Amino acid sequence: MRRGLLAGVAVLGVAVAVAGCGSGATKATTPGGAISVSASPGTAELRLTDSANNTTVHATVGQTVVIALGSSYWSEVTSSAPQLLQRVAQSHPMTSSSPSFCPPGGGCGAQPSSFVAKAAGSARLTADRHVCGEAMACSPDQRTFTVTVEITG
Repeated sequence: MRRGLLAGVAVLGVAVAVAGCGSGATKATTPGGAISVSASPGTAELRLTDSANNTTVHATVGQTVVIALGSSYWSEVTSSAPQLLQRVAQSHPMTSSSPSFCPPGGGCGAQPSSFVAKAAGSARLTADRHVCGEAMACSPDQRTFTVTVEITG
C-alpha cells in the first residue's frame, strides 16, 4: 500500500509540474526551502494570497503585484522599498457578514493591495495581525505575512 501511495504522489507531482509549464508561471524551491513563484515576461499581474507567505516571487519592471490576504484582521500591506515596488491601490477590507459563509468575528474577507514594480531590485511586502478570530490570538507563526519580490528589468 505504501508503494502505491508513493507512486500516486510521484504521478501527482509530475502532473502539477506539467500543468504549471503551460500556465506561464514557474516555481522553484529556494535554498531556505521557500517556494519561489514567477510569472512569465509580459504577464500584466502577479496575484498572491496567504499561501505565498515566506516566499520569493519574481516580477519584471512594469508588472503589477496584487496581494489578497484572506482575512480582514491583516494590517495594510507595506513595501520595504516604495521606490522599487510602489503602492497602486489599497482597498478597504471586503467582509462577509453572512453566517453561512463566515461566523461572527471570523474576520472573513479579503485585504487586497496592489503594487507596481518601478525599477530593478528587491523589496519585501509585509503585513501583520495579532488576532486570528474572535477573541483568538494568533500564534507567533501566524502573525506576519512576508513576500520578497525580486524585480528584473
